[in-house]
Amino acid sequence: MSSVFESIQELEQKRDLNALKVLNKGKSFDIYPWVKPYIFSKLQQGNKPKTNSASKVFQLKRLFSGSFLLFKKPSSLIFSNSLERRALNDGVYDKLFHAIEESNIIGDKLLFETKIPANYFPRSSYKKKQVVSRSIFYLLEMIYATLFLRSLEIKNASLLGEFASESDISYAVRKNLAQYHITRLYLRYNKKVKNVFLSGAYLNFGQVLAFKESGAQVIELQHGVINKEHYGYSYEYIPSKNQFPDFILTFGQRDESFINQGGLSKFVRAKAVGSFILDYYLKRSAKEKLIIEVRNAAISLQDCATGVSAMDEFIDLAKRNPNIQFSLKRRRLPLSFYQEKFEFPENMSFEEELNVYELIVNSDVHITAYSSCALEAPTLGTPNILINVDNKAKEYYQEKLRASNYNWYCANGEQASSSIQSIQQVLIEQVMNQNEENIAPNYQSNLNSFLKYLKE
Repeated sequence: MSSVFESIQELEQKRDLNALKVLNKGKSFDIYPWVKPYIFSKLQQGNKPKTNSASKVFQLKRLFSGSFLLFKKPSSLIFSNSLERRALNDGVYDKLFHAIEESNIIGDKLLFETKIPANYFPRSSYKKKQVVSRSIFYLLEMIYATLFLRSLEIKNASLLGEFASESDISYAVRKNLAQYHITRLYLRYNKKVKNVFLSGAYLNFGQVLAFKESGAQVIELQHGVINKEHYGYSYEYIPSKNQFPDFILTFGQRDESFINQGGLSKFVRAKAVGSFILDYYLKRSAKEKLIIEVRNAAISLQDCATGVSAMDEFIDLAKRNPNIQFSLKRRRLPLSFYQEKFEFPENMSFEEELNVYELIVNSDVHITAYSSCALEAPTLGTPNILINVDNKAKEYYQEKLRASNYNWYCANGEQASSSIQSIQQVLIEQVMNQNEENIAPNYQSNLNSFLKYLKE
């Protein structure tokens, strides 16, 4: 049976996807990149548990948050979401964009933020308060799609064959067309925009295209795993239309090389800068220089079917090691979901106070199925144990996190128990050094160099 990646790879290699278009207002749009996320989702095995993170009611209640700032006309815009927020010592920071918000190299800036219930903080607690709710854009896009995009003229939808029908992809097409037209409307109001920073450009092609057509430079900041398995960064054909960001700022050299040598290199340049949040904790870490034995373990959970399935192995591991305290860090799934579905031993508990980085830096080992925290933990001096449920850990990380005394790949809780007992007399510095290709050091210096280049 083919993997999801192999199925999409075959689709892109054998069919002329540049012929898949939609006509709107006399203009032709290339739409395969728009619908690719839908196809990927459809091919994924298992259903993702509902998180309700995109609650329309929640968004509407915060529709006018920071709306008085809309009268500003900044030259740099930032698009983020509240999942990137972390409460640090002196306020709540955006872990992706804070250093850009702080920078005086590129002039005035304004951040548009999607508010998500699972990680929401009041704007008054933010370190930087120049933040507007992105809900106003979503509302306008929804109204535009309802009024003006009821009928679509999609060309060559049959190219997708068994992967998707025209009705299947219509939502993604409407969404991106609405993004495109509402962004163009905003640009008629604010003609000063020179730079746009965002994450997840592969879910916002309509917005990216509108900004690029205006002459603005679009810069994506890496927020998770980049590899050949990720539909947003791996293309087996060369798209005819450039609706991709101009730059991607990656965590490390490995991801920079992947982008610069891959199918999107015609359109996108990658630059490794590192990670603000890891740099923040490294400067403040009081971690011992040597892990004598494992006493505390951090477990990063995931909301997907694979992540939930891995819980049985995590519980088995904890039962085999009653002298180790296992702290679970959930994402968007509610605590009640886990409490109703699983029975936990006494040495397992959910950490609800510390954020995931604080938990990892204060633990002797980090355990996960395939959370992107696996890339970050070694930089904080914490070895990894990856439980290879559905082969996801090896698919995502085997090339980046090579199996070693710092990165263990285990089939189940029993193998993980053997590995956890082997983590003794580990030098923290060695764990950190072997991860520099994944997370570049000297984040602030790297970012400043890029912003100066951008300004030239």
